[in-house]
Amino acid sequence: MKSLSKSLILSALLMATLFAGCKKDDDDEISPDILNNGVTTVWSDDSSMIISVVDMGRNICWATCNIGSNSPEQPGQYFAWAETNHQKKEYTRNSYKWFNNGGIADITKYCTLEGYAYHKQVDNVTVIQPSDDPATVFYGAKWQTPSSTQFRELIKRCTRTWGTVNGAWGCLLTSNDNGNSVFFPVSGVFDGNKITHSSIGFYWTRDLNASSPNKAYSLWVRCDGDLSDIEVTDTDRERGLQVRAIIKTKDIKK
Repeated sequence: MKSLSKSLILSALLMATLFAGCKKDDDDEISPDILNNGVTTVWSDDSSMIISVVDMGRNICWATCNIGSNSPEQPGQYFAWAETNHQKKEYTRNSYKWFNNGGIADITKYCTLEGYAYHKQVDNVTVIQPSDDPATVFYGAKWQTPSSTQFRELIKRCTRTWGTVNGAWGCLLTSNDNGNSVFFPVSGVFDGNKITHSSIGFYWTRDLNASSPNKAYSLWVRCDGDLSDIEVTDTDRERGLQVRAIIKTKDIKK
């Protein structure tokens, strides 16, 4: 099994210390009233699915659950970056759709540097195309995986509350604009054929790391004892992460 990226390894070692100060007590359960504030239901584009969303301000509605989940605390399905297959048996370089023969120096799509590109053919595509976006494929053309900028703006404009929902630990972000909230459970990463780093939540953005195109940007949700460790960083593209869909407020189909 290939190793995780250097940043992920260092973070995992750090978490062993950080989580020692992150106590999970019986009174950590997040109130349903807070969790459900502002939540409404909308239809997927083809009217085949009802999706719970919450308006977090700035004209963006966030799904309240990960793709493949029916409640906020469930992890849902795991996806490699720019893949829509959630039934993979393993998440490795060899199984990744866009690495020719498992080589990070043989990237066949979403590549900005010749040294990483298959036959040195770069496409300079740095944002997931709709056909490769789980949010678009599962919910419809108006839905997307969030950008790294949208995640950063959400973090900046929200108050964080760490706690549990039906026993699942995670971070509740409450908008300073309108008081609505969205919960991100901590559910680990699919590495190889198993889930690891269960004390961290990982969520893909739709953005490639152009300076290191074997990686893409993701949201990491980590409790550091100061209730403040949630950030956008990068993760190896072949790993299995959760996806949280967004839609513009004007595009929702009620």
